[in-house]
Amino acid sequence: MNLKSVKVIVYVVLLFSCTQMFGQNLRPEIKKIVEVISKGEQVEGLRLGIAGSRSILYSRFEKLKENATEKELLSLLEHKSAVVKGYTAWALAEKKYHDLESIFKTFLKTKETVQTQSGCIVSEDLLAGILYSKVLYPSNKVVVTDADKKYYKEQLQKLDHIILRKRGEVFLLSSALKNNQANPENYAIVKTLALEDNNLDALAELAKYQKESDIDLILEKGTDAYKAMSYFPNPKFWNFLIKHKATANSFEYFKAIAAFQNDDAVNTLTSIYKTVRKEKRKGVTNLTKAILELYCPKYKKLSLQIFEETKTINITHLRRLLKIAPEESTPYFVNGLLSDSENNFLEDYFKFETKDSIVPLLLKNIKKYQPKKIPEICIHNVSSAKFMELTTFLDIIIENKIETAKKPLLQRLQKKTYPFETFHLTRTLLSFEDKSLHKEIKETLLASREKWDRGNWSAAFKELFEKYGINI
Repeated sequence: MNLKSVKVIVYVVLLFSCTQMFGQNLRPEIKKIVEVISKGEQVEGLRLGIAGSRSILYSRFEKLKENATEKELLSLLEHKSAVVKGYTAWALAEKKYHDLESIFKTFLKTKETVQTQSGCIVSEDLLAGILYSKVLYPSNKVVVTDADKKYYKEQLQKLDHIILRKRGEVFLLSSALKNNQANPENYAIVKTLALEDNNLDALAELAKYQKESDIDLILEKGTDAYKAMSYFPNPKFWNFLIKHKATANSFEYFKAIAAFQNDDAVNTLTSIYKTVRKEKRKGVTNLTKAILELYCPKYKKLSLQIFEETKTINITHLRRLLKIAPEESTPYFVNGLLSDSENNFLEDYFKFETKDSIVPLLLKNIKKYQPKKIPEICIHNVSSAKFMELTTFLDIIIENKIETAKKPLLQRLQKKTYPFETFHLTRTLLSFEDKSLHKEIKETLLASREKWDRGNWSAAFKELFEKYGINI
C-alpha cells in the first residue's frame, strides 16, 4: 500500500469519526433546528427587504441560541454549512462565550465566506467578518448591564488585537484601526501599517497619537495625508495645507483645515467657500460636512451663511443652532427658504432623526420669531418642494388658511406630479372650501387621471372627493 492510499484511508476515518461525534453531540430538538438552518442559502438579519419582513431563518437562529448548550454550539462550528457556522458564531457571541478569539482565528485562517442579507443589502462576507460585526454592534437585547458592555468591549479589543497583527481583510483592518483610539500598546504596529504598508487609515490613526516625531513622516505622504492632518492640527502642517488651497476640493482637505478651529481656519474656509459656491454642489457639501463634523463656535457665522445661500445643513447642526442662537439664526433661515437654491439637506447617519425633520423645525422657529414671513415662505416653496417637504408647507397653508396660496397651488397641480403630491395639493386646495376653484381642479385632475387614479390612491382620492362633494 502506497503513502497516498494511506492518507486517503486516514482522511476517511477522520471524517467518519467527526461526523459520528457531531451527530452524538446534538439532541434531537437541536438537530431539527440545525436541519432547517442548513437548508438556508444565506445568513439573514432580523428584517429583510423594503417591507422589513421578519426572517424565518433568523427566527430559527433565535431558537438555536435559546435552546442549544455551549457544547452543542461549539460542535456546530464543524458543520459543513457556512450558514450554520455563521449563526452559531452569532449565538456564541450573544451568549457571551469566553473564547471568541479562538473561533475568530479559525475563521480568519479558513477565509470561509457566506452570503448575508440585512434589510435590502445582500453581500458575500467572511465568517470572521460577521462574527466581528456581531461583537462590534451587539443587539440592544444582549447589552443590558455594565457587565454586558464590559464583555463586548473586551472581546472587541481582543479581536482588534488579532486583526492589527494579521494585516488581513480591508474592512476588518479599517474597523480595528478606527477602534484603536491611539492605544499606546498598538503604536508600533500602527506605525508599521502606515509607513510600510502605506495604509492611509493607519496613517490617520498614527496622527491621533500626535507625536512630534511623526510630523515629517506624515508630511512625506503629501496630499494623501489630509485625513491624518485632520486628527493632528499641528502648526507645522499649516503652510503645506495653504499651499494646496487653490486645487484641493476634498472632504479630507477641508476637514484638515477645519481641525485648527482658529481665526486662520475661519478665514481660509470662508475664502474657500466663496470659490466652491460658484462651482458644483459637491464642493459646498464637502466643505459643510467638514465644518459641521469639527464644529466650534467660530464656525457659526459661516455655517449660517452657507445655509442662507445654498440651503446646506444637517439635523444635528440645525438643532445646535436652535439651542444656542435661535433668534439670531432666524433671518438666515428665512432668506434660505426664500432663495431659489435647491435644498441640500445632509443625512446624519446613525441618528434617530432624518433630514425630513429639517423643514418642520425651520418653520417652527420662523413662526416664533418672524411669523409674518410664513405665508411668503410657504407660497415660494409650493412650486418646488417635493414629497414630505411639500406636505409640511401644505399643512401650514391649511392651518393658517393662506388664501394667497390658491393660485400657486393650482399652478403646481397642473405640473407633472406624483400621486402623493397630487393628492396633497388637491386636499389643500379643497380645504379652502372655495367652490369657484372646483371647475379648474376637476379639469386638471381629469387631464392627468392616468397619473393618480391607480393603486391605493384611487380609494384615497374617492374619499377626498366625497368629503367635498366633487364628482369625478
